[in-house]
Amino acid sequence: MLLHDAERGGYEITFQRESKGRRGGNLRWVALDEVDWQMLERSSHAIAMSDLTTDLKLLAWRENFQSLGIQSLLACNVSPGHAPEAIILVASPQARHWTSVEGDLLLAVGQQLDLILHQWQLQRQMSQQEQLYDSIQWGLQTLQRTFQPDQLEESANRHIADLLQVPLIALVHWDIGQSTAQINHCMARHKDFGTDANANIALDTDALISWALQTDGLIPVTFEDFPPTTQAWIWGPPESKFLLMALRTAPDHVCDAVLVLADRRDRKWSDYHLSLVTLLANQLAWSRRHLSLTEMLLTQREELEQLNWYKHKRFDEVHRRLDISVQRLEELANDTSPLAVQRQQQLLRQLGSLVNGMTHMLSHEQWQLSTNHQTTPLISLLNRLMERASPLIRERHLWSKVHNDSNAIIGGDIVKIEFVLYELLVAACQRSPDQGRIDVWCRPMDRNTLELSITDDGEVPDLLLSELLNGRPEDILAPPAWMSPQGYISPFAKP
Repeated sequence: MLLHDAERGGYEITFQRESKGRRGGNLRWVALDEVDWQMLERSSHAIAMSDLTTDLKLLAWRENFQSLGIQSLLACNVSPGHAPEAIILVASPQARHWTSVEGDLLLAVGQQLDLILHQWQLQRQMSQQEQLYDSIQWGLQTLQRTFQPDQLEESANRHIADLLQVPLIALVHWDIGQSTAQINHCMARHKDFGTDANANIALDTDALISWALQTDGLIPVTFEDFPPTTQAWIWGPPESKFLLMALRTAPDHVCDAVLVLADRRDRKWSDYHLSLVTLLANQLAWSRRHLSLTEMLLTQREELEQLNWYKHKRFDEVHRRLDISVQRLEELANDTSPLAVQRQQQLLRQLGSLVNGMTHMLSHEQWQLSTNHQTTPLISLLNRLMERASPLIRERHLWSKVHNDSNAIIGGDIVKIEFVLYELLVAACQRSPDQGRIDVWCRPMDRNTLELSITDDGEVPDLLLSELLNGRPEDILAPPAWMSPQGYISPFAKP
């Protein structure tokens, strides 16, 4: 008994019984010719072939018959009037005449088997529906549990490859605005299929990407359809079949990936499998977009938090220096001595320098930080640092010392470096017990690197260290101890 394989196009043996001393062998039953297909579909009785040397029916299977030593046979479509989804063959090693009674008997048996096959097909459809439901569940669970795009893509590729039993699946991805694409994830389960992982694929000229982007949904192609430039980065056996689909979430959304599946030339994509691939590809597209949007918004939030922290510290420093300058000017307001006038001029120059220092921030750092490279002696930076922290050090009765034997000149964005160091120094002071000790250590590593560390007598909670080690929390709605809804808080500062 042969059952039609909708995916491969041929037939497969579901049952066979040989006479003693004969073996059916492991033969490949290819698709029938159109004439033989229609003959079995339209015939209302069994097809008799008394001598295969002269009878040309079922010519596509002639080599199989010869291999099995068959000279005559009866062939019956179990569902007359319908496509020959199942065929019963009764064969003899000798040429012989088949009676009408034998043909009617085979037809009657075939019709009984047709009922069993119909039930089996219903069960198979139910199994496919369960598989479809499981795929939907997988997509939803993956979206809920996966927080990294790479993990999502790898998991999706493996899941689709397992469901469809394809030897090749690949995801071609590019960043918006780029002119070339790369292969993000590829699973090749047979040596005849593969991709070039290092290839730079031109978006404007590559046929595979162009076809996928121009098509809404799946597009089937063969390996021979690809031009040589495409065959250079993805390949398969002659006449192998490919399915392409752009991971597009909405008509107005920009697409940035194409899913590619491949199988051998005898693979026929059933409507069920096409629906399954479409469903999973759409879920993958939306999941990727969700993760990309989340990552983009989190990155923007971090950048804005950094900008807000920096500007707040910058204005805080401006306020501190203005307050000191105003107090000194008030003290000199009624003093007309030459020394007082000279001191007033010096304060005015300091105020002018303070105003000029704000120009870069106001001009270039409206929505994001920028780097303003400067140089300064290390000793000057340390003096300003300790001078700013001295009120807090005196308040907490701390003993402080700077350990620096270097005359190094440091370069970078000195203002931001100073703010970060001051933040760390303040946190160390707040964490230290009264009458504790604060040390600032400077150690040149090489000609271009300097190590600066701050030590104190305080303690850091183990939970806080663990959260800092883990980095960004997985649940952004439940921030850890070192974050607050209002924005960034120093991880070393006490609540």
